[in-house]
Amino acid sequence: MFSVLYIHSFWAEAPYVFDFISLWLFVFVAFASGGRIS
Repeated sequence: MFSVLYIHSFWAEAPYVFDFISLWLFVFVAFASGGRIS
């Protein structure tokens, strides 16, 4: 029962975590490719 509640709470917060990770991943990739080009 505890694991079910934990997974439910995790997936309730997951979209915010994925937005944060994807934002930083985009910034990192853009910075890395920009540094390579210039």
